Amino acid sequence: MIVMNRLRKRIKWLSKRSVCLLMCLTVHFSVFATQTTQAQRNELAHETKPLVKTVFLTNGEWPPYLSQSLPNYGFASHVVTEAFANVGIEVKYGFFPWKRSYRYAKQGYSAGVQAWNGSVVWVHTPKRALSFQFSDVVVEENEHLFHLKSSGLEWVRIEDLYGLIIGGTLHTVYPDLESAERQGLLTIDRDGNYDLLFKKLLHRGIDAVPFVKHVGHYFIQSQLSAEQAAQIVFAPTVLDKRDYYVMFSKETDPNGQLLALFNQGLAQLKASGRYQQMLRHLQEGVYHHRISPPMIN
Repeated sequence: MIVMNRLRKRIKWLSKRSVCLLMCLTVHFSVFATQTTQAQRNELAHETKPLVKTVFLTNGEWPPYLSQSLPNYGFASHVVTEAFANVGIEVKYGFFPWKRSYRYAKQGYSAGVQAWNGSVVWVHTPKRALSFQFSDVVVEENEHLFHLKSSGLEWVRIEDLYGLIIGGTLHTVYPDLESAERQGLLTIDRDGNYDLLFKKLLHRGIDAVPFVKHVGHYFIQSQLSAEQAAQIVFAPTVLDKRDYYVMFSKETDPNGQLLALFNQGLAQLKASGRYQQMLRHLQEGVYHHRISPPMIN
């Protein structure tokens, strides 16, 4: 009888202890589960939100696409700014001569102080791809040869340009023309800027100048007199189809996070119809007028 009483007490004590243990385990698991869920949410938020709030890009003078004194710094700058804004990132531009603009973006800094994440906007070349990652296409344009109306230049094949002197800038690549020059078909006379190239063309120092259409027309309308402008036309044959990109430095964006965020914002810009609206503004000449401050909606 005594043994049975002791056994019942022991069972009762064990039951209470089991209940307490079960309650403790339940509370511990609940806290663990809550902490794990919160950690997962924090990780997801970290993955979807940009690590940076501001991106620094070098820029230069190439109106109407790029310019410090044009509305929103030109069409291409405006596209880049709004694409980054779609993913919560502000853009700050630094305007430099093109050679310096490229160097700062490549090394990722200027004068050891200011960090640069990349540069706007450039065509892709194998050499540039060694130092940069290229975004999706920002600008698509056709390049033509601008020439004096009196020269009667007509060409279809590159061989038709035999013996001509073609003007070019120091920083621009001309794949087909450079190939033709290596074959001895023509000569490329490189100089510093578009203004000087047009002066050479008007004075018959060169036979033609390659320009994408909007840039060529901008310089004719803004830099030449009406009499001079009337002397220049462009050949209908397309010299090259040009695609222009944002270049992101491998020094400051090695993992491609900024590249991915920009491409995401650019896709949203195009899907929303906003890019097409800005393109119409370009065609209407909205980006041609120098203003201060350089902002439009």
